[in-house]
Amino acid sequence: MKIMDRVADLLASTREYIREHGWAQGTLNEENGHVCMMGGMAFCQGLFETDNESLEQLVSEHEDMTEAVWLLASQLDYDERKYDEDGDLQPAPVGVVTCWNDADTTTQTEVEDLLAKCEKIARAGFDPDEGIIP
Repeated sequence: MKIMDRVADLLASTREYIREHGWAQGTLNEENGHVCMMGGMAFCQGLFETDNESLEQLVSEHEDMTEAVWLLASQLDYDERKYDEDGDLQPAPVGVVTCWNDADTTTQTEVEDLLAKCEKIARAGFDPDEGIIP
């Protein structure tokens, strides 16, 4: 299976997980099962022992999550991938995604809509609504 197909599946399963278990802000997961966007992705990848300190490392170790974070961030107006002096891609901008998720103005519906839009982009290879390649 191609990477972007796996990313699309991850985004879809994250959206469904949040819809079924509930959405959280300010934490990856709550005792009642609610998760933030990043927590939902971790759970859908089978990574149940995730904490906030290891989130960036976790994302960097899982290619599907890395690409999902870059795609989500691109839809939050952060679309410049950064490379170090050796030409290696810098870590995905987890903070962009978590800050947006945790903002007082963000709603569960907006989170689900962003996940759905990014799933559509991952499957199509471009934004079908705008005709722009991400």
